[in-house]
Amino acid sequence: MPSFFEKRDRWGNGMAVYVLGALVFLLPLIGYQLRGVHFNNNVKDWLPHGDQDAQILTWHDEHFQRQPTFLISWDDSSLDDPRIGRLIERLEGSTDEEGNRVGGLEGIEGVSSPLDLIERMEDAGVPRAEAVSRLQGVLIGSGDLKVRLTEAGRLRQDAVAGELRSFAARELKVDAEILPPVETPAPQTGSEHPAAPVPEHDFQVHWTGIHPRAPGVDELRQFALDLEFEGERLVEACFFAPGAPVALFVRLDVGDSEALEEILPAVRDAAVEVGIDEEAFHMAGTPVGQWQLDEESTKSIWNRDVPAWMIWKRSPFLMSGLVGMAVAFVLLKSLRLASLVLLVSIYSAMLCVVLVPILGPVIGSGPELNIVLSVMPNLLLVLTASGAIHVANYWRHASETDAKNPIARAVNVAWKPCAMASFTTAVGMASLTVSGLIPVRDFGLYSALGVVLSLGMILYGFPSILAVMGGLPKRFEAMDTSGWERFGRWVAGRHVVCSVLSLAVFGLGIYGLQWFRTETKVIRYFPEDKRIVQDYNAIEESLAGVVTIDTVVSFDDAARDERNILERMELVRAVEEEIRGARGVSGTLSLADLRPVSEPPGEGASTFARVRYGKNAQRMEGAVFGDEEESASHLITHVREGSPLEFVRNGRPVQISEGNEIWRIRAQTEMMSDLNYGDVVSELQSRVQGVLEEEAGVEHVVTGMVPLFLRTQQAVIESLVMSFGLAFIVIAITMIVLLRSVPSGLLSMIPNTWPSVVVFGAISLAGVPVDIGTMITASVALGIAIDGTVHLLTWFREGVADGLSRREAIGKALAHCGPALFQTSCAIGLAMLMLMFCDLLLIGRFGWVMSAAVGAALIADVVITPALLAGPMGALIERAVLREKQSSETTQTDTTASPPVPAHESA
Repeated sequence: MPSFFEKRDRWGNGMAVYVLGALVFLLPLIGYQLRGVHFNNNVKDWLPHGDQDAQILTWHDEHFQRQPTFLISWDDSSLDDPRIGRLIERLEGSTDEEGNRVGGLEGIEGVSSPLDLIERMEDAGVPRAEAVSRLQGVLIGSGDLKVRLTEAGRLRQDAVAGELRSFAARELKVDAEILPPVETPAPQTGSEHPAAPVPEHDFQVHWTGIHPRAPGVDELRQFALDLEFEGERLVEACFFAPGAPVALFVRLDVGDSEALEEILPAVRDAAVEVGIDEEAFHMAGTPVGQWQLDEESTKSIWNRDVPAWMIWKRSPFLMSGLVGMAVAFVLLKSLRLASLVLLVSIYSAMLCVVLVPILGPVIGSGPELNIVLSVMPNLLLVLTASGAIHVANYWRHASETDAKNPIARAVNVAWKPCAMASFTTAVGMASLTVSGLIPVRDFGLYSALGVVLSLGMILYGFPSILAVMGGLPKRFEAMDTSGWERFGRWVAGRHVVCSVLSLAVFGLGIYGLQWFRTETKVIRYFPEDKRIVQDYNAIEESLAGVVTIDTVVSFDDAARDERNILERMELVRAVEEEIRGARGVSGTLSLADLRPVSEPPGEGASTFARVRYGKNAQRMEGAVFGDEEESASHLITHVREGSPLEFVRNGRPVQISEGNEIWRIRAQTEMMSDLNYGDVVSELQSRVQGVLEEEAGVEHVVTGMVPLFLRTQQAVIESLVMSFGLAFIVIAITMIVLLRSVPSGLLSMIPNTWPSVVVFGAISLAGVPVDIGTMITASVALGIAIDGTVHLLTWFREGVADGLSRREAIGKALAHCGPALFQTSCAIGLAMLMLMFCDLLLIGRFGWVMSAAVGAALIADVVITPALLAGPMGALIERAVLREKQSSETTQTDTTASPPVPAHESA
């Protein structure tokens, strides 16, 4: 039966013409689909809907924060700054006589300023100074630690500053900086709130993350106040002076990626229009991170901001393709063939990307690319190029042997190794579909499907293009593989040393894994010189933490009957005070902050006092659920009908039922520091539980972006273990079946797991965190490594069956496979390495870790596997092959010795 490329239609045309026609026909359809592809990197969408933490956050957002919010601030802002009002009006617009909104930016729902909140507090009876203090670390900054010296201290100011810096470095392990004193800003024209004077001081102490409740601040204060010289105190006071800078909360009425691309730059432009220096203006928050992540993901494909001659920075993906083409040219020694390899590789990559908008809505993951999927086209490009290089070599070999149809001959030879390579790689990628992270799961699914499409392009698309456009191959000089054979015999002769050294490195990798850590903070994916990093640092250093952790306190019907709303508010205030003291919390905000402290009347209180207290409670309840409901609903509300919350905390089921009254306590926490979010959540849970554990009918839940990041970190580890474990099991079973021996199959997994263990152990030792992009390299590397092992084992078995010794069989196997393994590793490794030039650290880290894994897989295939074949594993395989050969020969002998008896003779 003729092969596919030997068939002809009635007009004598080969099948290659039809395949090429189909590819050309699909090209405009692919281009049309690609035009609609865009990025969506909303961190809230990373966890599946069935995840408990994701469900709690969704429930929270439905009740309190229906649309995303972010912080904006600028360096020289203050409560007296008239630009606050002008910027709010520019963002929100104004309201006409009929109550309709006029002007403002489309997509902005509203803006909350500290002035608005202070006014509400003052109207409720909270003194202004107290109101400012309550908003400190949320919307009002406290600046740096101010130091006022005594007369004796001023004579030794440099010495005092040096002592404080030394103490900070020695005891607090921070690099403190001494700054000049700040001056009280002059009154601004048009200001309704004159700035409070900054108390007199001589200098300021600054370090990254300093704020009134930062670790070590109290110790430094006490150390400063204890400084003396000849019995005279040197420091009179150490304090913070809240009031500058200030921040605004901006609420959006949209949250999709395309809208953010228009809204957030417009917010920055509006700030410049009202007189704020563009370099001094800062934005931070989840929408900002999503916008920048989308923008940088797009720039990794094509960055117009970089000069065209810096192609490695302008488009790391294109650079990767060009390097792949260069490798193909070196290996094939033909510009035409190298160009065709690049052409089919790019086509294959585009075909894989098109799967996302087509299948995304069907499987429920959406039609957008995410940051992990952004590396898929490049990976599929280099895998396709690797396979196409092999087919091109087979075609040139077939042409040299005067094959009648070199294309058909090349495909017949190539399909088995290419199919096996695609199968093992697809298994590694498909194992990622068990991940609890949606971006990783999507990468596993689309990449596995992409590998299948890539195989089709390698075995049908590329040969068809080759048949029509390849021309006549130049004379091919066979590669001298004697060096590989000698190397194989050298390894076999020193297999004990090689095995011991390999196991030692393997053990070192396992040892390094004890420092394994994950990173899911979006801000960590950007280099230090990026604007978003500078903005986040500026806000956290001078004002507030930029990431939220919310505590929701719930009162059921019985709890509300037992306490009036003022008593419930004071209980919430007690919880908030505990949260405010937690490590990493810069400030908190709840409805209790907007009201004065309300003590219930004592036992001896007059009837009038009791009646007045009761009236105040009724008035407040009527206000927050009546006239002020719209402004208070983001801090207090009721659980809506059909939206109860059920979850498990510490093994105990917790239920927040419909109709329960729920209070929100918003805490701002650090993102730029190395704060352990697991410790933060545990401490906060403990503090809240300590206040509420004796309160019947009162429950709480902790949610927000901090628990989400923590859960994502846990999911990275779970996904890595589950996906790698699944790939290991599937591939181990495949090897056992292939080798027909359980011990041999398990031993063969040593060189296949060696690359992942060594690479991840090394990066753990180096302190490099594993993110959701890096973790996928483990399963992919396992799939790539097994391909080389299978080829070596196949040729080793054939050599043993032909009567060669194990050492000779190893040399012959490596002579057959070594060149192909080296070429494949060069093509994939060097191309992936080009991604390290990407500004987005997640993509860059994926590139060099993937390249390192491919390089380690090559070492495992050409050193560790031959060493094992020269040892016990090879002996087991040798005995199995000889038994099969002996059994086959016995069967043939029996058949020859006992020919069938003709029917007429038996009669």
